[in-house]
Amino acid sequence: HCIVKLKDRAVAKKLERWQRIADSAMKQSGRSWRCEVLQPATVQKAVELYGAGADVIVADEAESEEHAPGTVPGRAHLGLVGPEGAFSDREKEWLEQNGARRLSLGPFRLRAETAAITLAATLNQGRTHG
Repeated sequence: HCIVKLKDRAVAKKLERWQRIADSAMKQSGRSWRCEVLQPATVQKAVELYGAGADVIVADEAESEEHAPGTVPGRAHLGLVGPEGAFSDREKEWLEQNGARRLSLGPFRLRAETAAITLAATLNQGRTHG
């Protein structure tokens, strides 16, 4: 695990870039809902800031048995992707105690940015079929 410290200006530029990529993918695929890219945060801070009223879904290693969560139309989802090397055991325990659901992204280890894309696609699939 590592902690990346970016200056506020660098974070803002990265967020703008990531949001443009997400918006472009949404338009290209003809989707009607926007995946909002949020600032990197600790697990607890992310859930505190963005998790109120949302289903919290954690991209997990293959140990999770859930592969496609049911989604509720009109309900927000907060998708959490851990750092390279996965969430710590303490973070996983805290998330479980606070109602987060784990979601397997398959048997392969993914880079953090690839996991985020895969998680968004998986949640989108649940929206179109749920």
